[in-house]
Amino acid sequence: MKTLVAGMQAMVAGNGRTLEWAVTFTRSDAQVFRFTSAAKDATISANLYASQPGFSVSSITSTLGYVVDTLEMTVLTNDDMTIADFLAGRWDGCEVTFDQYDWTTVANGFIPWPKYRVAEIQPIQGGFVLELRDMRQLMLQDYTRNSAKTCPYRLGDTRCAKVLTSFTHSFTVTGVTSRSIFTCSGLAQATDYFSNGQVTFVDGLYAGLPLLVRAHTTGGVLTLAVPLVEDIVVAQTGTIIAGCLKRFEEDCRVKYNNALNFGGQKDLPSTETLVGQ
Repeated sequence: MKTLVAGMQAMVAGNGRTLEWAVTFTRSDAQVFRFTSAAKDATISANLYASQPGFSVSSITSTLGYVVDTLEMTVLTNDDMTIADFLAGRWDGCEVTFDQYDWTTVANGFIPWPKYRVAEIQPIQGGFVLELRDMRQLMLQDYTRNSAKTCPYRLGDTRCAKVLTSFTHSFTVTGVTSRSIFTCSGLAQATDYFSNGQVTFVDGLYAGLPLLVRAHTTGGVLTLAVPLVEDIVVAQTGTIIAGCLKRFEEDCRVKYNNALNFGGQKDLPSTETLVGQ
């Protein structure tokens, strides 16, 4: 049940309709952006909501049950919502909070609406169309765990518990083959040491964004899992965390000395073993 202040209740109950949208975007990198559909900026609860030209929202519905509500939002690119950031994936999975307010009396506060997440992004001329899905989408995801010989944990997470400081290395790009393959100095480790690891560039479009390493070969040659949307440049710098291929012996015990936290079932028999082959 929504609880509104008296002034907002009177406005909603009356014939006047001076409501505007206040939208808060919270990205996965903890950056927060606030916009309003009104023609001028608004400061509400000490937060500034900037007027966003071209900002539009399709009809918002809120249904009972486990059906996921969706809506579309059209935004034009600006200094905060840049094409580069959209293409780099900084807005993927962004949390979006909708509220309505009376632009004539902002002190009346908000009418709250459900939260959403950015599910799909479609480029258009001068901007993007965002497909948003409400938080019930998370309830439809499969969180079950299958038995397997390999470890399901992410290297360094709370279940793995491995401190990665000594496995984090600095590098400088010395050669570029493509937008996904490049050679670095400072990485003299053996083949596959950084496979399934994580690269973070210091500068450029992807500065600060973790990127998955698909393969690593001797000589410091790295192959990213997904090609970038901008060229990798010689002399770019960054850090890389060693990879884990989720194996008990080679990775968890020998490489990381972390056998007690291995999450797989290393002695799980294969189908061939069970049928006697």
